[in-house]
This record gives sequence, C-alpha cells and structure tokens, in this order.
Amino acid sequence: MIKRNVRGGVLVKRDDSADVPDGDEAPEKAPRRNSWTKVQFVLAALAATPVLFIGGLHAWPWSDSPAAANNNAATVAPGHENDPVSVSLARLGINTTLDALTTDSVTGVPQVPGLGRAGWISSGVKPGDLGRAVILGRRSQSGEDVFAKLGKAHAGDQIVVTTASGKTLTFVVRSVHQYATGQLPQSLIEGGSKQSAQLRLITSTGTYNQAKGGFPRNLVVFADLSSN
Repeated sequence: MIKRNVRGGVLVKRDDSADVPDGDEAPEKAPRRNSWTKVQFVLAALAATPVLFIGGLHAWPWSDSPAAANNNAATVAPGHENDPVSVSLARLGINTTLDALTTDSVTGVPQVPGLGRAGWISSGVKPGDLGRAVILGRRSQSGEDVFAKLGKAHAGDQIVVTTASGKTLTFVVRSVHQYATGQLPQSLIEGGSKQSAQLRLITSTGTYNQAKGGFPRNLVVFADLSSN
C-alpha cells in the first residue's frame, strides 16, 4: 500500500479485507516506490494548467504529448504481434485505441496517456499474459475521457482487448473500486504472482477541482482473462 497521502479524500474501502478484491492473491512484499503516486496525480490533474507543477511534478523527465498508438496490424514489427491496440466494453459503449506508454528508465515512473486518451503500460505485463496488465485513461477538465462511463461497470461485464495481430482477448470484470487520489493500492495494481492473467483499467473520477489539484478519486476496474 502506498503510504503517502498528499491529497485529501476518503478511501472508499478502508478495511484491510477490502484492499484485496475477491479472487485476487494476497499483496506481495514488493519495494515501495512513489511512481504510482505521481501517475495518479497526473491522471487527476489537467496538463494545460499550472496545477501539474505542484508536488514536485515539474521534475518529470518526459513530454506530456500523447504517445503514438500502434494500431496498424499490417505494419506490426516482429515481436509486437501481441501488443494491445484497442480495448472495448460494449455494454457501456466504450471502444478506444491504445497508446503504448513507456516507463522512465531512471525514475521508474510510467508515462501517462494524453488528455482524453487511453494507453497500456508497455514496460509491464501485456494483456493476456500471466500477471497484471494496466491500462490508463486520462480525463480532461471538462470530464471528457474514453473511460468516462467506466464507473458504471459491474461484475460480469466483458472487456475485449484486441492485439496488433487481430487476436481478441476477453476479460471479465470481477469488481470496481474507488480510491482517494494518492491512495491506489500499488500492491494490487502492478506485478502479480503470475498465477493468472489479470487486467486493471484505471481513470480519474469525481468533480474536477483545480484548487485541490484536480479530480479527487481514482477508479479501478479489476478483471480476469476469461477461460471460455
């Protein structure tokens, strides 16, 4: 669990048992880092405003411009056939291309998608592989976001990820949780025990408040690869 909590708000599920969604393995004892805390604040903030420069975020080593999506299967480089290029949740009308998000080699902080876009953390687990794959969505100040309806997801919904080769992977939503910005349970987001293929969809939610640093909460959808 990330210790730092430099933003206010109430964690939706505070008891210890709620930190481990049903069906997930117990948290691993991994080195504690602040990389995910930084990512949460950028997801919560609006890139076009000075709010991004509070809390030390001015030191970020990358550009805030959107990453380039690799969604042309006809020109896929060898070894990238299984890269995800789109994600959809048909019941909610969600269907978007995915950018490949890199991780800074020095800080270990993942890149974030452009405003109103989504991307997968390419330095981590690919959707469909054993472990936890992570897809991020980024909201604009007005609330525009490819994952704007994600809060209406519920257990049993199907999430379809399409790879560069045209293969489709179906994940089933297990649970949906909200956490105060800065309090994402890192031990349940990254890595995994490699016992199953899991997916995390993450975006910001709540009412935008620039004076308080942006959106107050992060929404996380926990899903597992379907065995059917």
